[in-house]
Amino acid sequence: MGKIVDLLGHWGSILVACVTLVVAGCGNNSVQALTNSEPVSHVSQALCGDCGLFACGGDACYEDCRRDDMCSPLARCDTSLLVCVPAPPYRTLDQYWPIVESFATLGSSDRGTLAAGFTIDKQAGAQQLGTVTGAVSVTEAAASAVSKPPTEGHIYNFGDGDPTDRAPGWQASPQFASGNLYLWLKAPSDSDVPGLSLSYGVEQYAAGTNPQGFSIQLYWSLDGQSWTNAGTKFQTSFAGADLASTKHVSQAFLDRTIPAGSDLFLAWNYSVSPGSSYGGLAPALGIDDVSVDWGEQVPCVPNCADKHCGDALDDGCGGMCPAACQLGDLCTIDDQCASGAACTANWADSSAPWTCQLDLCHDGIKNGYESDVDCGGQCNPCIIGKTCQAETDCVAGLSCGVDNGACFNEAKAVRKCWLVTCAEDTTYAGCGYSGSPCGINCSCSVPCDSTSPTKVPPMPMVVKKRRNAMPSTTCGIISGDMKKARIASRPVKR
Repeated sequence: MGKIVDLLGHWGSILVACVTLVVAGCGNNSVQALTNSEPVSHVSQALCGDCGLFACGGDACYEDCRRDDMCSPLARCDTSLLVCVPAPPYRTLDQYWPIVESFATLGSSDRGTLAAGFTIDKQAGAQQLGTVTGAVSVTEAAASAVSKPPTEGHIYNFGDGDPTDRAPGWQASPQFASGNLYLWLKAPSDSDVPGLSLSYGVEQYAAGTNPQGFSIQLYWSLDGQSWTNAGTKFQTSFAGADLASTKHVSQAFLDRTIPAGSDLFLAWNYSVSPGSSYGGLAPALGIDDVSVDWGEQVPCVPNCADKHCGDALDDGCGGMCPAACQLGDLCTIDDQCASGAACTANWADSSAPWTCQLDLCHDGIKNGYESDVDCGGQCNPCIIGKTCQAETDCVAGLSCGVDNGACFNEAKAVRKCWLVTCAEDTTYAGCGYSGSPCGINCSCSVPCDSTSPTKVPPMPMVVKKRRNAMPSTTCGIISGDMKKARIASRPVKR
């Protein structure tokens, strides 16, 4: 059974016993509700008077406790004695009850006192973190976005009217470019904490005009001195002249195991964004509604089932979903088309939109609008020695030669990708061997040239019926589709 003290002004106090099944007479929160429901919401102490180390629930002070939230924010519950005792400088993580802080202990005074476990500082340098032991537990001034605007250079107790909903924060100046709000956490003595689920809001009480902008970035530490950046999901940025009032981080997972009985320190660093060290023209930012709970990494389930053609392919887990556009669907890039298809222009109508068509650029056949096998045209540009029709058919740095096919032992009229300097002197850039930039035929001349530049070079055919027979050669004709005709060569009759 619990007891509460019902305050009756200067006439003193009367003890009222409240059994679990009796609700009437116990203020807004009964013992039954406190033992079985969500944590209580602390209300203004003005309804209760001075409750000391106990919390005010509804309109009465608690006289005993079962959980920390039945004590004042500067106290904790000794569950063996069921009494509130002064809180240590840290907050113990509980598997079943998260740490929830609205910074009501700050009140509305200039020198507001932070709740147990929290400390604050300001630093001269940009992105500069201090130490937990070197920080303080009180603010320097109170400010409001409406009635009492902040001025540069202070650690602030921010709030707009409600003395139970406050936000510690800063407005930097040319003399100090960053500040830190620290939280000292301790794992229970009998259990490891697998990770933390963190939520908090960043509130803006005055807009800044610093062109670099300001941000609040979370860090963690094992000793309260050496700090590690917690990552971009814990970064809240305000660009220059950003007028947003509040930005939230919601249930972000900090993947850091805290061994049983060990400490973990958090630091919310307020600073001009990287790239500048000037703290002037700063926004006034405060941190509020901090929630710290046990968390475990939940496997991310890719969101691909509902993807339609044209949707972003991000699967929500850092990966990419399969392309959703089928043959004939409109597209802008190849990645939107399903496997085996590519985003293709309508060459008969340049004004028509691009659509997904069979990917001819990787089938090992010269087809479509390719200038050579799987290159040129709409496909990837061609390398040295590949056939081209225009400069765009060749990779950057190469030229589509004119009448240089013979340099690669093909018909002279066939155009080949090669170095620009090859047109002046094939031997200077290199020729005469497989893979040379100017071809394997340094003279770039074949006997057929004088007859027709569209005929293929002569190919010898050895007559084996008679000894000492001389090779016979002829020139084949190139057909309209530029494929070589078969070479007609017969032994010479004698």
